[in-house]
Amino acid sequence: MKVLIVCLVFVVVLISLSSASCQYRRLKFMQHKWSSKITFYCKYRRRKYGIGSHFTDLQRCKKCECTMKGLECCGIGYYAGIQVVPGCAVVPDRCHTAILNLQKTGLCKPPV
Repeated sequence: MKVLIVCLVFVVVLISLSSASCQYRRLKFMQHKWSSKITFYCKYRRRKYGIGSHFTDLQRCKKCECTMKGLECCGIGYYAGIQVVPGCAVVPDRCHTAILNLQKTGLCKPPV
């Protein structure tokens, strides 16, 4: 039971000390050649996405959404923002977060 409480406190501390990292881009539009219709879209890495599109860029560890407000891309895992775990090193593991001991030789065990 004591171990469960320590683990829960550890997770709460980790969540409370992390901060989201998001970028925003304006909505783009194009006017059709033969009509007065305008199409709105979002542009990300030379690709166009329609309103309502959701996608994940696993190379850059971002989750994106295209809305009428524009494109919002937020980091996921390690790239979600600042994460601090007292007595541990927080390092990237692809798009995930690894919490290692300060020597970075193994997983960190939360202080009891």
